[in-house]
Parts: sequence; C-alpha cells; structure tokens
Amino acid sequence: MKSNIIFRMVAYTDAAGKFSIDAPRNGNEDNFFFAYDLSKDAPFKGEPDVDTPMSECGLLMVVADGMGGMNAGEVASQIAVDTVAEFFAPGKINPELAKDHQKRKNYMEHVISEADVRIKKDSKHDIEHKGMGSTIIMAWIVGDELTLSWCGDSRAYRYNPEGGIEPLSKDHSYVQELANKGVIKYEDTFDHPQGNIVTRSLGDVSQKSCS
Repeated sequence: MKSNIIFRMVAYTDAAGKFSIDAPRNGNEDNFFFAYDLSKDAPFKGEPDVDTPMSECGLLMVVADGMGGMNAGEVASQIAVDTVAEFFAPGKINPELAKDHQKRKNYMEHVISEADVRIKKDSKHDIEHKGMGSTIIMAWIVGDELTLSWCGDSRAYRYNPEGGIEPLSKDHSYVQELANKGVIKYEDTFDHPQGNIVTRSLGDVSQKSCS
C-alpha cells in the first residue's frame, strides 16, 4: 500500500536576481503560478509553507520569466501563467489524465504551445508589445512521479541531503548547446559571457511553435 505523500510549497521571486523592496512596483518581469490540488472542482489555494497531503491529481508549479531587454516582458510572462491557470483551472484535470505520464506530458506541451500562440498574437496586435517574450517551466507532480515541460532557460532542480542539488532540465540556450557538445562543462554555463543567449522562448516569431 502506497503511503500518503505530504508536501510543503514555498514560492518566491526576486525580480530576475535584482531584489529590491520596490521591485513589484518597478516592473518585475517574473511571474509564477501554482495549484495545490488539481483534483478540486472549486478553487483551492492552500497555505504556503504548510504540510499538505497530495491529492490523486497532484499539484502544479509554474515559473515564467519575461525576456530581459525585450518590450513588455512582464506582459508576456503574465500571459504565459494566465494560460496555464486557464488550462489547469478547477474541474479541468481528471484522474485519467493526471495518472498517465505521457498524457501529462502531451497536455503540458499543448499548454505551452497555446501560451506561445497567445503571446505572439498579442505582440502582433499591440505595437508596444512587439518583440516581447518569456521563458516558462512547468512541474506537475502526481504521487512519486514528476513531469516537466519547458521553453527557454528557466531551470528545475531536485535537492536531497545525500546527493545535493541536481539539475532536471536543460536550457534552450547557446551555452547549453556548447555543453551538450562537450565544448564546455555544465558548471561553466553559469558565468559564461554568452550565457544570456536563449535559443527558444515563448513569443519568438522566428519559431513556428515552442512545443
């Protein structure tokens, strides 16, 4: 018999590494979304940093980072998390979908593709938003399984006291491509002078889709 899983969730954003008490008023381009209980047919926010039992449909965590240097990055990341919130709204997820890893993966990729379409559509119709973009990474945990889907260079890590921190995602970035080819080590990607070059992102009009 599988034991019940208890989790504790904490969410925090530091305005793209430039923490300031005024960040929320001065254009923080980060956005995040989380759903504690995807089996609910009514909104359930839960309490942060409190032990919570996991439901049969699991929980979802999402981070979107508006692209620095582009117009309206905070708008793009907000569109991304709003799209996720719509597709994972109460009543949208059923146990049949939640318990199948491949179905979860396909659903998450569909949601990311839809966010990409919506950001491109907004950018096309609002000149002030032209060129905006965002990264996104989604983590859906059901029981003892984790399904990840992402676009860009926002990362997911796993930590345990014995093994330390382990990366679970690979960036869509120039330096990650160098690491994949063995040109540089993974550790060198963190402070590489070209570490800001993202090869895939939501809203990138040079790409047909970010799925």
